[in-house]
Amino acid sequence: MQSLSRRMYLMFEHNRYLRTATLEQRIARHLIRLYEQYGCRQEIPLRLSQQEFAESFNISRQTLNKHLQQFVQTQVIAWNYGQIAILDLERLRQMSELDE
Repeated sequence: MQSLSRRMYLMFEHNRYLRTATLEQRIARHLIRLYEQYGCRQEIPLRLSQQEFAESFNISRQTLNKHLQQFVQTQVIAWNYGQIAILDLERLRQMSELDE
């Protein structure tokens, strides 16, 4: 019963996040998930084009590029030819949090 209750709570929180998070926050959270999924390395060993990344948010590549520039300019990530490197994980985590 506790397991089911915990799962429902997590689903509720995920749904709330998706409804209230900005695009920057959702991008940051997705980057954290990729980082964690691929072995917590600085460089994510996954070649991912901006078009493919944009499709996961149902936005255009140009819109994604505009938002990614904030991450690159503040040196949170580096994005070179489909390779993503996490430069400041703590800042990325802060960017993904909802303002309450």
